[in-house]
Amino acid sequence: MKSKYTHLICALALYFNQSVEASSLPIDLKENPNVTLIGNGLGSRMQLFGFFETSLYSTQPAANIRFRNLCDDGNTAGFRPHSARNNPFAFKGAQSFHPQLSEQKDRWGSGHTGKGNFKTPDSWLTELKTDTLIAFFGYNEAFSGEAGLTNFKEEVAAFVKHTKNQRYNAKSAPEIVLVSPIAFDPSTQPSADIDTASYNKNLELYTKALKEVSENEKVAFIDLFAPSKKWFQAAPRMLTSNGFQLNQDGYEKLSQELSTRLTGQNLKLDSTTTKKIHTVVLDKNWLWSNYYKIPNGVHVFGQRHKPFGPKNYPFELQKLEEMLDNRDDAINALAQKKRFDLKAADARTSPLPEVKTNFKTSRKNGSKTYLYGEDALKEFSLPKDFQ
Repeated sequence: MKSKYTHLICALALYFNQSVEASSLPIDLKENPNVTLIGNGLGSRMQLFGFFETSLYSTQPAANIRFRNLCDDGNTAGFRPHSARNNPFAFKGAQSFHPQLSEQKDRWGSGHTGKGNFKTPDSWLTELKTDTLIAFFGYNEAFSGEAGLTNFKEEVAAFVKHTKNQRYNAKSAPEIVLVSPIAFDPSTQPSADIDTASYNKNLELYTKALKEVSENEKVAFIDLFAPSKKWFQAAPRMLTSNGFQLNQDGYEKLSQELSTRLTGQNLKLDSTTTKKIHTVVLDKNWLWSNYYKIPNGVHVFGQRHKPFGPKNYPFELQKLEEMLDNRDDAINALAQKKRFDLKAADARTSPLPEVKTNFKTSRKNGSKTYLYGEDALKEFSLPKDFQ
């Protein structure tokens, strides 16, 4: 006779191995409102411009979207290092797609694996209750050329399989959208030693490889290589700063392409409401960057966490989190043409406790009084003709 534990194990196995419905476009963001970006620098720099988010909020006003960006330059499907994360690999087995890391440490104990308590990629996605996962891969990997194609496809396929077995929102597997790299823009007139034709040949190969994985694994795919190649040929002005990093005009075109493919709707970002949304989006993105990529993170999460990290930073992170929630509410209120007093909401966030200084006053060190502006200028003693 089977025990109740056997029945429980069978039920759990059935739950976690049930077939996941294929992701397809467009995605209904009213059903999948927590949108998270992962991947490389193309995705990371999107938050500097905010056009994609603004378009999603504006075309899906009833969805109450929450948008977060976990991208970082150099990240791949399986390799996402962080100086304060002990394991640089995003999922079990990801290390098999990359050269073995050196275990050698420097005199401070640092090495290639990082050191600290920064959350794992899956932990971040769970904290964000991710419903829709948009993944930017292929640009960094394309430098391996044809020789690296098989490894790339296997790494991305392993990532998709792993992700399909996750329930970041505690209900269902996330909708996965794989996004290809853009083309290299030859109109920037790069130096003679850069072979733009070879770059684009490899980028096209990796775009096709990503599409092949998406078809095999039944997840959505957006090709940015083909349309971006046309943009660069037809654009009246530059769309990149150096051939591969999009500028403001480039990211505006990228956002139009992505939002149209993702939701089936497109929006020109020139109305009064969308401009207001865009302003708050940029403010939110600045706060998110200070939360997820907090400056001096080695003291917040890393090997210099103690003794001051536990005393100072939890309060700052809590306040940043509350301010981010306020901006989510403000953006969605603007999209739905409702009122929201952001200044009043920020005033209700947790107060920051006073951080006591360990600075010791003396004749040499001076006092603890910090002067600002004109008061500080009055105390400056400058040589003749200096300002």
